[in-house]
Amino acid sequence: MSRAHEPLQSAPTTDAERSDAQASDELADLRRQLMRANARIAALASHPAEPDAACGAALDALPAQVAVLDAEGRILRVNQAWRRFARGNGGDPGASIGCSYLQICEQANGAERGDALRVAAGLRALLRGESSGFELRYPCHAPSGERWFRLLAAPTARGGAVVMHIDVTVQFLAERALRESDARYRELFEANPLPMWVYDRETLRFLAVNASAVAHYGYSHEEFLARRITDIRPPEDLPALLRTLDTHTHGVDDAGVWRHLRKDGAVRRVQVSSHDLVFEGRPARLVLAHDITEQVEAREALGASEAHLRAILDNEPECVKVVSCDGRLLSMNRTGLSLIEADDAPDQVIGKPVLSLIHREDREAFAALHARVAAGGHGTLQFRMVGLRGTRRWMETHAAPMRDGEGGVSGVLSITRDVTERRAAEARLRLLEASLDRINDIVLIAEAPQDAAVEPRILYANGAFSRITGYREDEIVGRSIDLLHGPATDRAEVARILRALRACQPVRAELANYTRDGREFWVEIDVVPILDGEGRASHFVSIERDITKRRELEAQMRQSQRLEAIGQLTGGIAHDFNNLLTVIQGNAELLREQLGDRPAMAGLARMMESASQRGAELTHRLLAFARRQALEPEVVELDGLVRELRELLQRSLGEHIEIDLRHADGPHPTLIDPAQLESAILNLCLNARDAMPGGGRLVLSTQRVRFVENDRARPADLAAGDYSVLSVADSGHGIAPEVLPRVFEPFFTTKEQGKGSGLGLAMVYGFVKQSRGHVGIESAPGQGTRVSLYLPRGKQEANPRAAEVQTVPTPGCGARILLVEDDELVRHYAQDQLEALGYRLTVAADGAAALAILRSDATIDLLFTDVVMPGGMNGRQLAEAAHALRPGLRVLYTSGYSENALIRDSRLDPDVQLLAKPYRRVELARKVRDALAS
Repeated sequence: MSRAHEPLQSAPTTDAERSDAQASDELADLRRQLMRANARIAALASHPAEPDAACGAALDALPAQVAVLDAEGRILRVNQAWRRFARGNGGDPGASIGCSYLQICEQANGAERGDALRVAAGLRALLRGESSGFELRYPCHAPSGERWFRLLAAPTARGGAVVMHIDVTVQFLAERALRESDARYRELFEANPLPMWVYDRETLRFLAVNASAVAHYGYSHEEFLARRITDIRPPEDLPALLRTLDTHTHGVDDAGVWRHLRKDGAVRRVQVSSHDLVFEGRPARLVLAHDITEQVEAREALGASEAHLRAILDNEPECVKVVSCDGRLLSMNRTGLSLIEADDAPDQVIGKPVLSLIHREDREAFAALHARVAAGGHGTLQFRMVGLRGTRRWMETHAAPMRDGEGGVSGVLSITRDVTERRAAEARLRLLEASLDRINDIVLIAEAPQDAAVEPRILYANGAFSRITGYREDEIVGRSIDLLHGPATDRAEVARILRALRACQPVRAELANYTRDGREFWVEIDVVPILDGEGRASHFVSIERDITKRRELEAQMRQSQRLEAIGQLTGGIAHDFNNLLTVIQGNAELLREQLGDRPAMAGLARMMESASQRGAELTHRLLAFARRQALEPEVVELDGLVRELRELLQRSLGEHIEIDLRHADGPHPTLIDPAQLESAILNLCLNARDAMPGGGRLVLSTQRVRFVENDRARPADLAAGDYSVLSVADSGHGIAPEVLPRVFEPFFTTKEQGKGSGLGLAMVYGFVKQSRGHVGIESAPGQGTRVSLYLPRGKQEANPRAAEVQTVPTPGCGARILLVEDDELVRHYAQDQLEALGYRLTVAADGAAALAILRSDATIDLLFTDVVMPGGMNGRQLAEAAHALRPGLRVLYTSGYSENALIRDSRLDPDVQLLAKPYRRVELARKVRDALAS
């Protein structure tokens, strides 16, 4: 719009005006920079010779991108800003030196080609002496946003030119923003539905008016601009107007209600507000006039009856208010004024828009109700009312139209009550109900019958009831609470609960319940009676928690604790038994060798040796169950290990057993002791063979599984992570349910006497648990048995397994060994064997005696010590004390079972060498020689 019609060119007061002023300041600063840049170009152009170092420094100091051209338009030099720009756009900063700037411009394509050609033409004219310089603003947009540059070119003294590219994006955007802001404010001014104008505060003449003012007052635009603001006032109102102008204060002013004259002489009541501004350099004022003639007339018409109604309304306990059809509050009784905190200042709300008292989020709904009632309808609404002091209340209003003598709607009458407390109570109830539906525990409310023979009937069940039991709410309301009871439900416990409730006492119990589809689940029940005013139970509230999983975990824990206790006992027995077997097996071996010329006696010795070997295998299985064996885990390929065992399994099981191997896709790197795993698989397969005496099918399958932390399928004793699962399933006669929980106990067997030791599954169980895995078993009579081994996955691919080479070490001689053994028989046996091998022995019965020898000057090459010893010092502690006295002393441990002192994460410490009892002479010789050589 023209400058004569710019009513908003005032001193900046709004955010938009402040933004425009800031943009103007930035534009002025850019112009000053351009002036300085032109001055630098002129200085460079007048330089008598090629730019020297000082000239180069001056170029580099310029923030703009500068290039110096020769008379042919070739680039002689560029400044640092030019190089930075080239690097920022992925180019070589020095690639343009020596190139023709004119050719670069003329070869441009795309949207920039027109501007580039104009630059080339301007430079050619300048280089020919036809121009003293030129400038051009052009776009060079980047992906991140708009970019605008100004190009300045000037001749040099040697017939060349200096070209400068200055980033003027901020200037361009500021100018565009100013233009858009100007258009926006003009559009707002012109489009405002209320009359608006700007007048000169000194001459009182109209400077600008909008279309609404022209339409409302009847004057043309030109007629308005030829008048003063006093021309639209009745003569009798002019003194008051002039006094108001004399006492006028700067800023925004709500001038109140005035009478205005239209061109046809009609007098209108208007609500005036105004705002100081500067218009075309002169002090002016922006005025907004709201015609409220109808409201004033309606208020005056109602005035006659207001006094009569006031006496009635002021005694009404609920808020009664009258609102004009255009939304002005015309009257409100004392109760209402008190609710909106205006009882001491009713003038602050009377005559004002009622929407100002309504919460902003409810204004749209309130306005819709008001419009409906003003059109002759009725309505009810709950909304939030905001008091003058900021207090918020929930109100419920019933609104009806007020009609004048001709039947027209003259206003809206409403009766409004404060429902804040009621809504709060309803909200609490909704929250309570929502909370009950979201919790995982069942909540039941049942009526308490007065007749003891009648069972309580369900009145309410929360969402958890349906989720757990499968019953819908409409299926259980009104039914007896025994709906969930079934065969395993303890009827005596149910009777105890009912007796306690009839005595108005709370009660707790655990019961077996059943879902809609017949699945059994266990709940922990807490039931409390709700008493009426006479102290009698009116209702029962029951909180029922599903403890099925907990009971399963408790059963597993009890089983695990029982097996752990048996394991501890087993480990102790194996320790003492292995000491005895060491002596028996060693002496039997000596007798067999010395009785070589007496076959009958040598046979007895071999029988004794074989029996001791069987005893050693028995203790090995006991230690496997007790998780006291030393494992040597490595990453093996599970499928490959199972395939390698197939031939052995077929020979061991017989042709009447069909073996089916099923492998999952992909590799199965598994962290496990391969020898122990092979033994476990063989034990499982032999058990399966015995369960299929007439023949059958044995399936060995592998798969990969991953358990997350909250996975309900994850076994309780298994950590979250990745596992390989090996399953051995047979088609045999299966296991009875009452027997199944005991199958992993040592010496427990369902086979005939003499057909099994009862240690096969116990060994498997202990080995897998020690390997940080899990053993699962599923079986039913006539349906076969499946045993699943969950084994930890390896973190890298398995290495090929090398065949083990057995070697017999040669006897050593001369080395001094300190033998520490608390068992006298074993000590004498070991001493005899080692001396027979050529070693010199020093013997101690416990750790204290061994330390005394180590503190002496006796020569000791190897400490050979038992692990478990009396006296408060085990073999590992003795070794640590020995190393403190004699650093570098070699140590060989021996034990009937592996103590925690030597095992970490189910394997021996890397620096530990262990000879397991019982041992043969060849094993003793090899281990001692290896220890001395380590």
